Amino acid sequence: MFPTKFMDHSAYMKKVGRMTEAELLYTIKDCKEVLAVWPAHPNGGYYSDEICYCSTELYRRKNNV
Repeated sequence: MFPTKFMDHSAYMKKVGRMTEAELLYTIKDCKEVLAVWPAHPNGGYYSDEICYCSTELYRRKNNV
């Protein structure tokens, strides 16, 4: 069985700020692929949060906010 991951939201938001665009896009793609084949994954909430934070960072960069 997989241990459940817990996210430190403040730390993760800082982490995505240091990631390259390619890293952000890869993380989103990877998380979406896992959730597509295993929707009830024990860490599904963690992966959904990763998608959200990475997408938000890409939006922030694109729109200079």
